[in-house]
Amino acid sequence: MCFQDVHQFRWALKSYHIVNCRDYMYPRNDSDRVKVCCVNDSSPFYMLASQIANEKTVAIRNMVGPHTCGTTMDSSRVSSEWLSKVYEQDIRSDPN
Repeated sequence: MCFQDVHQFRWALKSYHIVNCRDYMYPRNDSDRVKVCCVNDSSPFYMLASQIANEKTVAIRNMVGPHTCGTTMDSSRVSSEWLSKVYEQDIRSDPN
């Protein structure tokens, strides 16, 4: 799967995990490469995405399994920026 840039990949990852009530962490996070794993050591979830050479496009290079560990109701990843982007069209279409 490809994304326009690292920011779009991080946004998609954040949205996916907020909707599915899972938590993750970034053990290594560079400007051109993102490594993500579960906060739970017993979970095999792992993902590595990096920038394609001479492009801004980011592709998922390696991924281990779906994220199936227990759900968490910790909402620390939900921010005002995320909420505004998710609900902006709904609010604009019906301002009342």
